[in-house]
Order: sequence, then structure tokens, then C-alpha cells
Amino acid sequence: MLAVSSLIYYKLHRGQGIYVSMTDLSLVNAGTWWFVGWYFVIVMLGLLVFNKIFIKADRRIKEAMLVLLFAVATIGWSGGLLDAIGKELRTLVIGIFVYLLGGYIRLYDPFRPIKTWYGIFVIGTIYAFIFLGYYNNTKNNAQQYILNESTELFLQKTTSYQRYSFIPLILAIIIFELARRIRIPGSRIISELGASTFMVYLIHENPFVIQIYKGIDWVTLLHDSIPHYILYTLGFSALLFVIGFVFYILCRVIKQCTVKLLVLSQLNT
Repeated sequence: MLAVSSLIYYKLHRGQGIYVSMTDLSLVNAGTWWFVGWYFVIVMLGLLVFNKIFIKADRRIKEAMLVLLFAVATIGWSGGLLDAIGKELRTLVIGIFVYLLGGYIRLYDPFRPIKTWYGIFVIGTIYAFIFLGYYNNTKNNAQQYILNESTELFLQKTTSYQRYSFIPLILAIIIFELARRIRIPGSRIISELGASTFMVYLIHENPFVIQIYKGIDWVTLLHDSIPHYILYTLGFSALLFVIGFVFYILCRVIKQCTVKLLVLSQLNT
């Protein structure tokens, strides 16, 4: 689907000075879908190793394991040691932490005493510090530019957070816990949308779509109008989700047709 879509996009935009990253089947093995391999390795380690150890341990040992995994992966020196041993090992350790945390929550429901408003307050506080960090980072870069008496164009470098950073981890845990508290009745529509999210991930995380995303002048949008920037971002995200959902339904139809053809061929033989 990505190979066909990228070719059509190229045909529509050739001659306009736009580079189009067209896709071939090598994307299956050499693509940017790091999450897929990460997920399967964690599940494999969980089934073979960590489930047995974690279930047998008492609650205090479980808590110690979680604290140690979190600390080792997020703190600079120990995390740097993991990176030195093997590339992406730090990401793997934080993945194991999240996996075991899910089991711990299922067993003990440790966040039950925490009020919902407090979780929302913590999210707001974290984002306030993120905003402050961006502001300080901007001032630092401006000071360095002036002190170096640079004559080149000033380019602002934004702060980014790695997969093992405590900021996105804490935010994800709080959002997960708040989502668990929402009582949603059984809904086929919600189930179908939830089932399509893996396809949405594959659709949005690849060189072809990323190239389209980077081709949009987001900085000018943000500078000219923050509301328009927010609406454009939401619209772009919604469009990608709809495309991913359509591809998911199409794949299901292809699968069902293939199964029926196989059944009919067996009956005929």
C-alpha cells in the first residue's frame, strides 16, 4: 500500500521540485518501525524470564525491581553504561520496566488511592516545566549566539525527550491510569478503532509519510497563528488516522476473501 501510494504521490507532484521518498518491499525488514521489534522482544523476555521471576517475588521485591529498572534506564551514568554495552539497550530496559509495571498494576492497583484531580494536576505541572525548559533553552541558545558573535542565521534548537526519559514515561503512566478509570460500555466502533491503531502506527511511521510531514512549514504556521497551527496539527493527525483505519479495513477484507478462496479451493479438491 505504501509502495503504490508513494508512486501515485510522486506522479502527481513530479516536476514541482518536491522530493518524494518512494517505498519498496525492503521497508518490511529495514523500516523505521522500531516499536514492533521492541514489543516482541519484551514479550518474549516476559514469557521466558520475567513472568516467572516477577510472579514468585513478594510485593516489596516487585517494587524494588521496578524502582531499579526505572532508575538504571533513566539516570545518566547507568543509562550511559547501558548504551555503551549495546545500542538501544537502554530502551529495552525501560520497556521491561513498563511491561512489569503493567503486571504490578494488574495485581495490586497501586494508584487507586490517588484522586483523579491530582493526576490531572501533575500532568499540568509537568507541561508547565516543559514550557519553562523550552524557554530557558531558547535563552541559552540566544546567549551563545551573541557571545560567539555569530553572523550566520540563528536557528533555534528545540529540546527533545528520548524514549527512556522520565518525562514522557511519567506522563504516559498517569494518562494510562486516568484512562483506566473511564467506564466505557462495550462498543463495536471503539473496538474497531482500537484494533486499527497498529495499522495507523505503520502508516504514519515511515519515510514516505515523514517526508510529507517535514515538507509542511510548521514553524511559519506556529508564528503566524497558534490556533491555526493547532487546528492544522489536529487535522493532519486525524487524516493519518482515517487513512490508517481505511487500510486496516481493506486488509481485513483481503484476509477474509483469501480465507474464503482457500476454503473453496479445498472443497473443490
